[in-house]
Amino acid sequence: MALISGNFKGKIDNKSIWDYMHKLDYKLETLEERKKFIDELLNLKNIDELKFSDDEFWQEVFDKGICKANLNTIDVLWSETNISHFLEKVGTYLLAKDDKKEEKENIKVYDSYSEFKRSMQQEKKMRKHAEVVEFDVEDNENSNGKPVRILKNQKNFKLSPDIKISKKDRLKYSEIEDYYKYKQYLLNLKNDKEHRENLSKSINSNNVKLRIKKGGDIYRFAIKQLPLVQDDMLQVKLQKDKNIIWKAPLKDSCNDINIDCDLIDMFDPVHVKALLQILYNDNLIDEIALSKQDILNKIELTDTQKIILSLWEKGVTQNEIAKQLGIAQKNVNLHIDRIVNKFIDKYTEIYEDEYYYVYLVKGKYKKCSKCGEIKLIQRFDKNGKKGHKSICKACRQDGVQNRV
Repeated sequence: MALISGNFKGKIDNKSIWDYMHKLDYKLETLEERKKFIDELLNLKNIDELKFSDDEFWQEVFDKGICKANLNTIDVLWSETNISHFLEKVGTYLLAKDDKKEEKENIKVYDSYSEFKRSMQQEKKMRKHAEVVEFDVEDNENSNGKPVRILKNQKNFKLSPDIKISKKDRLKYSEIEDYYKYKQYLLNLKNDKEHRENLSKSINSNNVKLRIKKGGDIYRFAIKQLPLVQDDMLQVKLQKDKNIIWKAPLKDSCNDINIDCDLIDMFDPVHVKALLQILYNDNLIDEIALSKQDILNKIELTDTQKIILSLWEKGVTQNEIAKQLGIAQKNVNLHIDRIVNKFIDKYTEIYEDEYYYVYLVKGKYKKCSKCGEIKLIQRFDKNGKKGHKSICKACRQDGVQNRV
């Protein structure tokens, strides 16, 4: 056999390598089907529990193929030949459908976050004290696969129900009954082609200015008017019954979030004090939690204040904090008030920089001669009648602390 540039391009027994390569049937689903197909394709025979090809092509390839022991730089490796590539392809063809037992996922979908969380906690406790093995009912076999739990996207509102016109409404209000009769008339125009044609001829003979040339114009008119009439009927019912239509979506009964962002006043010490006491958890609105933590990261707190804030977030009372730190309760309250004031001052600064003097009022800015940043004029101390100092308050404060 001859190999040209690592490829066998000739034919043996009127067969080439392509006669085998292009016949692989990928529609076969199971491994046994593919094994049987390969046996037929390569004409494999069992001899002493070993398989040998009865094709002259493969006998020539394996029995008379020349393999050099000492290769030089221009010799081609056997693994780079098209015959080797085909055999690798056959191996991949079989491995792709290996009949190993596929792990079946045990999927359970939860609508409520509380049920989802409770299930996860129960599983965590079980796995902590013992090995959990899932049981496959269909195959009567055990599986070490971990069940999959999915929490559906939580919808924090449900829409108000659609308003419909009933027979009672028609009997109750004459206006709705009139609209209903007109609606039925339009439906008749829409569905009765002969009626439309006769009506168009009658209208054209009596009034040329209407420009109704055929029944299709009346059909389009009826199609456009039907939703408008339906809307008018609903408006009449709303005006008569005075139904309450909520401007905002209704909260869902299974919603765990009970905090309204609009009700929190970041400038109110009472609100901020309560907000600082809430430890971040899954029930707290992410926007509030992130804003709170972002502001706290920008505040300089003493070590004592950090400890008090950490305990305060965990729900520890002021009396308990005082006992742990060995200080009076009034001092704990004083530290908390100072943290609240720092929080409000920093929030006010962020509010002014990013919103008030950007969208509401045109702000005045000045460049600090020390840090080089351009800041609001409010970030500089006044310098008598001359205006403002050249160094901002933050740099001046840093300088004082460095001297201390």
